[in-house]
Amino acid sequence: CLIHFYKSYRSFPFVAYKLFEVKMSELLKCLVCASEKAANIARACRSEPTLFELLVEEKTGEDKNAKFDQDFKTLADVLIQETVRHDVSQKFPALCDTIFGEESNKFTNKLGESLIVSVQADENATRVLLKKVLNDNDEAAKLLAKQVHAEISQNDIETANIENVEDIFDINDVGIWIDPIDATSQYIKGGDEDFADGFLPTKGLQVVTVLIGAFQKSTGKPIIGVVNQPFSKSTLKVHWGCKFGQQTYTSNSVINDIKRAKPRLLIGSSEDKDLVAELSDIFEVVRAGGAGHKLMMVALGLADVYINTGPSTFKWDTCGPHAMLTALGGGVVDCKHFQEIRYDVGGDVSKANVDGILVFREEKYLEIVKSKL
Repeated sequence: CLIHFYKSYRSFPFVAYKLFEVKMSELLKCLVCASEKAANIARACRSEPTLFELLVEEKTGEDKNAKFDQDFKTLADVLIQETVRHDVSQKFPALCDTIFGEESNKFTNKLGESLIVSVQADENATRVLLKKVLNDNDEAAKLLAKQVHAEISQNDIETANIENVEDIFDINDVGIWIDPIDATSQYIKGGDEDFADGFLPTKGLQVVTVLIGAFQKSTGKPIIGVVNQPFSKSTLKVHWGCKFGQQTYTSNSVINDIKRAKPRLLIGSSEDKDLVAELSDIFEVVRAGGAGHKLMMVALGLADVYINTGPSTFKWDTCGPHAMLTALGGGVVDCKHFQEIRYDVGGDVSKANVDGILVFREEKYLEIVKSKL
């Protein structure tokens, strides 16, 4: 990555300051490669059932999502989050303290030992740490450490057009939200689902996503989104979109114009029955798992709208897909005041989207749903 230093003189006597300007394409490449490494770790963790049983920990207290009676994280969640944090910080040191994620990096193994998970200086040191987390399972630790320290090239990933992203921006004005494995419950359960052409998966491993979003700290607006579908059967598993100022860019995979007899609306498992019945008069209503997956399906054109009227989605769920949707002319607004979701951090700013989310690609569907809420 090339970081350029410029001097600007505002008044006499001259005052110089540094502006850290970065090509958006360089950050995008980094995030795309980080998402693919994350997907490789997710796949590796599921590759051996006896290994996978060692990796699950139930969340409690503030870490728990109130929507679920039980909420779980896996070592894959924690390891992916810390790997993305490590790789992005190595490439862009200015982002070291502005990468935010869903998970704490503390993991409790099956022996009740709590350990801090982090990427070490080399593969062997990471293996030694992971061996402690994995109850001295050296083979498993070796497998995961190898994935963590693997070199990922853009050439390894089925995506295109990144070189066309020409904008330059101040890296000091950027923050990143990561959801290392969205739809963790589906990731743990596993399973596959067949679905008709033009439809979408609603459960199982195909709704699992890795979500990475960059936002502008000065405005709270999402500017880069990368979504990786580790278990998708499509050859195109990595999708991205960017909007900075008036310039927009997307991967080829999201430029779809799919015609349906009836517009499609996605919901989760806990929407009001009367509202769903009213919306069913206008939309084909589909229940599906994974907040990130449902956002992604709207971005890919496989659905027209997604609503979640409760406070059960978070900034890490929405930031990446939101950037993609804005690049396509859509957006993500709250369900109360219909204001665009912002990604500010610090102070009293909630990590939750407390007034719900309404996700759309076309304004006409936003207006229809607004009239029903």
